[in-house]
Amino acid sequence: MPEFEEYELFDAGDENSVAQQKKEAELHRKNREANLLFIVQSYQGRAWLWELLCDCRIYQPPITDAEETFRQLGHRDRGIAVLTEIDALPGPDDWYGILRFEAKQREKLKQVLT
Repeated sequence: MPEFEEYELFDAGDENSVAQQKKEAELHRKNREANLLFIVQSYQGRAWLWELLCDCRIYQPPITDAEETFRQLGHRDRGIAVLTEIDALPGPDDWYGILRFEAKQREKLKQVLT
């Protein structure tokens, strides 16, 4: 199980503390972006990412059972958050389009091979 960092309280009235928090948040954002960019720059990474988005069912309506609907909406929200991060990546204007195109190509190949 991963260990979680303990966060120290900071004084929001202290300009140095606020500046340090902003600096750390920006570093965290840049690291997340770099990690996601690393994933989308490989064919295998894009295939994995497409599977993740499909598992999140971002384009499927939830079923009507209340408990299951809430669970699926949670997955969908996470998928939309990932998709938002993908859209913000530098590089091609349409990373999602590339993911979708390659998924269709894999599906065609699978049909040919079976």
